[in-house]
Amino acid sequence: MKLSWPGSTHKATLLIAVDSELFQLSKGPVMILNESFNAKDELHITLIGKKQGALILDKVKRNRALELSLKRSFESIDWSFKPSSETILILQKQKTTLTKEGGVVHLKTNIV
Repeated sequence: MKLSWPGSTHKATLLIAVDSELFQLSKGPVMILNESFNAKDELHITLIGKKQGALILDKVKRNRALELSLKRSFESIDWSFKPSSETILILQKQKTTLTKEGGVVHLKTNIV
């Protein structure tokens, strides 16, 4: 499956959108290792995260030929995949953040 170069997001990440219709997503919460998970609104594969993306964008700003090279490389790859029935909990982390107003926000990130 060949894809067109998506470019980076506003957060400097590089994502491949995944059609949720390819998966049999649960309509309600799913329990895995005593943890409840809800289906996401959208599915994607992150190829390049924020930190790496910011570094790459900095290099691209200094040398525009790099963007064409990234685009060509991306578009030359066969991005085919097939869903499996296996579910693996990769990462679970919780972050507590103070707001400007002094409130506390608990953000829980689950990647499955």
